Amino acid sequence: MRGAVSSTSAHTSWSKSNGAVVGFFWGGSPGVARAQLDYLLTMSEREHITVLVVPFGAGAFPSSGQGIIYCCGDVPRLDTVQLDTDHGSEFLDTQPQLTWYRSTLDRLEALALKPAQSRDMIRRIAQGI
Repeated sequence: MRGAVSSTSAHTSWSKSNGAVVGFFWGGSPGVARAQLDYLLTMSEREHITVLVVPFGAGAFPSSGQGIIYCCGDVPRLDTVQLDTDHGSEFLDTQPQLTWYRSTLDRLEALALKPAQSRDMIRRIAQGI
C-alpha cells in the first residue's frame, strides 16, 4: 500500500482519522511516533494525498473507528470497501454497503478539519511528543 500511495502516478488518496489516532502511541517509542507523524505530514503535502483529522470536540464519530478503505474508479459497479477488523480484512461490494460507507465517509469529512488545519494539528502533536 505504501508504494501505491507514494507513487507520483497514484490515484487520489484521502485519509480521515479521529484525533486519537494521531495522538496515540501504537507500540513504539516517542521517537518512532514522532517519525510516523512527520512521515504523515510529508506525504500529506503531495498533490494526490489529503489527510483530514476529526478533532475530539467535533462531536460523535460516525464510525466504529475501524479502518475503512473505499476503492472507487471509473466503473462504479467495481467499487469496493475494505474494512480492517480484529479478525482480518473484510471486503464489501453490494450497493447498500457502498452507500452506507460512502455516507459514513462523507459525514467524517464534514466533521474533519480542513487539510491545512489537520496538518497543523498533527504538527503540534508531533512537537509535543
